[in-house]
Amino acid sequence: MIGATREAPTLVDLKGEIRRLHGCASEFERFVTLPESPGRARRVVAVFGLKDHPARHCYAWIERSILGTECFAVLHGVDIRGPEDAVRHVAEVERATQERWAQEYA
Repeated sequence: MIGATREAPTLVDLKGEIRRLHGCASEFERFVTLPESPGRARRVVAVFGLKDHPARHCYAWIERSILGTECFAVLHGVDIRGPEDAVRHVAEVERATQERWAQEYA
């Protein structure tokens, strides 16, 4: 997570997050804008090519909340074929985590 007091995150921050999470260098390729849909805000996802990693791409984006700014970096794979899949995957993981917490602490 990037601290809330810092300047706006940059591509350098996303590249750093890719290196931290996935242990490889990356190179920016393009931005993809995902439109707003019910229950989901518009997002701009950066597509990175990966160096020395079995996955050929990584999809990274930034989300801001009252708690700060968080970077996400999801690898291309069998179930993640593009930016839309990456964002959907993170939403599903977060939803499952919230449901599990609600059951444990209810």
